[in-house]
Amino acid sequence: MEKNAGDLKKSTVKKNTEKNILRGTLIPPRMKRELLIASGVDPSGAAGLAVDIATAHDFNVDPAIFVTAFTIQSGRSIHRVEPREASHAKAELKYLLGEFRPRIMKIGMIPDENTVKIVSSSLQIVPRITKIVDPILCSSSGKALISTKGFNALLSTLLPGAILTPNLVEAEIISRQKILSDKDREAAAQRILNMGAFAVIIKGGHDSTDRADDLLASRNDFIWIRGKARRSANGRRVQLRGTGCRFSTAFACSLIHGLDLEKSARLAKRFVRDALTKSDLESQVLPHFIQRHGRQAPGRRRK
Repeated sequence: MEKNAGDLKKSTVKKNTEKNILRGTLIPPRMKRELLIASGVDPSGAAGLAVDIATAHDFNVDPAIFVTAFTIQSGRSIHRVEPREASHAKAELKYLLGEFRPRIMKIGMIPDENTVKIVSSSLQIVPRITKIVDPILCSSSGKALISTKGFNALLSTLLPGAILTPNLVEAEIISRQKILSDKDREAAAQRILNMGAFAVIIKGGHDSTDRADDLLASRNDFIWIRGKARRSANGRRVQLRGTGCRFSTAFACSLIHGLDLEKSARLAKRFVRDALTKSDLESQVLPHFIQRHGRQAPGRRRK
């Protein structure tokens, strides 16, 4: 692996343990705060840190958390984003990284340039950390969730060496390429890799077709992870808030448990699919704890 991939290594998990993870049976708990999640607070509980923590719980991972912003929003719309006070945020992140020295940091919503700089400079405390960046650029209603200067800072300081997990819209913005086909998506992925990313997973949940295919691209290979879109009873494509948060955190937790990039991406996709299967389409809400809704989630044994 490249140096800028952090401590990410080839899968070292034992064969039987790997099967257990993929089947959703018991896996050992990880309680050393090996995962640090940085994201915003969504008071509706439909996305952000609430979803990140619930997902990590389903994977038997106990994360440390860093709040990047507070939002004023309902379950359907966002009204305002308030970044953290800089000195408090910087001190908090310094102590979190210094004490726990996590292996992986999953970075979600970062609202402005100042917060991006705080995160990127603080990461020097743990230089070998693996960065997973879920580039949350705008809300489903179209409201920008990061400033222009913040976006440019993210590309220049957090993207290099990171694993990105954008949806189709975010991938188009980052790569500055329109995505209308599989070939377009591969070209966009290559552009993002050329910008310095270690790997990128361009998710297909926003595709206008009946497909929901993900593309995992690294400097070694391009791997398509195929899937079908879920549709409601009236035939509309199901697109609910919080799926991106779930995917990136599930992906991070799978890496924590020793799976490689491809297996982690496949397991994260399956986890989101299961959440959609158990979702309440009328209220547009995804369940927080999948194992409490029938099917056993990865990392927990049903009592």
